[in-house]
Amino acid sequence: FEWPMLATAADMAESKKSFVFEGPTGTLKTALAFCIGRHEAEKMEPESFGEFGWTIRNEDLPLFVNVPEFMMRLRASNRWGSGVDEHSLIGECLSTPLLILDDLSAQGNVTDFVRQELYIIIDYRYRNRRRMIVTSNVTMQKLAAEFGDPLISRIRGMCEIHSFSGRDRRVLGGKKKPFGGEGSTPACLLSFTTSF
Repeated sequence: FEWPMLATAADMAESKKSFVFEGPTGTLKTALAFCIGRHEAEKMEPESFGEFGWTIRNEDLPLFVNVPEFMMRLRASNRWGSGVDEHSLIGECLSTPLLILDDLSAQGNVTDFVRQELYIIIDYRYRNRRRMIVTSNVTMQKLAAEFGDPLISRIRGMCEIHSFSGRDRRVLGGKKKPFGGEGSTPACLLSFTTSF
C-alpha cells in the first residue's frame, strides 16, 4: 500500500473519531477502514498468557461487518431452526470498541426487522459514544430514504463524513492494480477481522 494511505489510517485511528466513507465503488473506502482497524488491533495489549502465548480477548478487537452479509444472517435468525443466534450477532456489534460497517447501501431489500436491528446497534453506539466507521457506495441522503432519518441522523451526529471520488481502482484497465492483481491482499487487510 502507498505510504500516504497508511499514514492517513494511523492519523484517523489516533483521532479516536467515528467516520463515514462515502463514494463510488473501488475508491479504497474499505481499504482505509481496514487499515484503521488494523492500526487499532496492533496497539492492543495482550491481557493474559495462555497455552498458545499472549492473548487478546476477541471482544476487545475491532469488528469488521460486511453489511449485506450481516443483513442476510439477521434475516436467517428470524426463521425458526436457522441455527443463527440474533443476540450474539447484535451483541458483538454493541460490545466491540470499534465497529466497521462495510457497504451500508440502499439496495431496496431491507426488511423492517433488519432496519430495526441496525437501528438498535447504531443507536446504542451513538448513546454510548462507541466508535464506528461506515463505508457506503451511496450518499447519506440516499441511505436515509432506505433506512430512515432516525438511523442516518445518528450516524451523521457521531461521524465525520468523508466523500471519496475517482475511478474504480479494482479495474484500472491494464494499469497496475493497487493490491498487486488477482488473489493478492494488502498486509493492512489481514489479521484482525472477526467473522460471524
